[in-house]
Amino acid sequence: IYTPLILLKPALSIYFVILLLLVSVALMNLVTAVLVEGALEAGAADKDVQKYDTRNRLKTAMPRLMQLFKDNDADGDGTLSLEEVRNVPMNMLPEGLFDESVQSMADIYELLDVSGDGSLSQMEFVERLLSLFLQDVPIQTIQILKLLRSNDMKIGSLNRKFESLERRLSSSLQ
Repeated sequence: IYTPLILLKPALSIYFVILLLLVSVALMNLVTAVLVEGALEAGAADKDVQKYDTRNRLKTAMPRLMQLFKDNDADGDGTLSLEEVRNVPMNMLPEGLFDESVQSMADIYELLDVSGDGSLSQMEFVERLLSLFLQDVPIQTIQILKLLRSNDMKIGSLNRKFESLERRLSSSLQ
């Protein structure tokens, strides 16, 4: 269809060459987009399968975690302290669940003791370990949040002390 037009006006050959190139590039882009979308969907499906497998592993690990708690509750008070957790070897927990920032059970205890009261009940221990394993949040983010909470509590305490000091100073000056 374009041959008679090119024979009539040879300048149209540039137009048809450019059109041919643009159409071929556009089709290649469409094919690439379909392939990339398929790869992303497969990756998301793999991640879902991996999450499902992790959940199943953790469900089977729950009795083991409860037994781990009981075995290491040295004083039998139903809570774990930092001293009791220090004796637990790292290989007692499933491999690959913590990154290189967690090097000891004391580090894990610091992550689990959200309230900072120095003790963990059996349910707190198991539930917080499971939630750590199932979260998509990096350990460093959890550590930063814990530090921020700690700083917030300390600043609040200092603020109350300053207010008390300010009241005492103002009452003594009057």
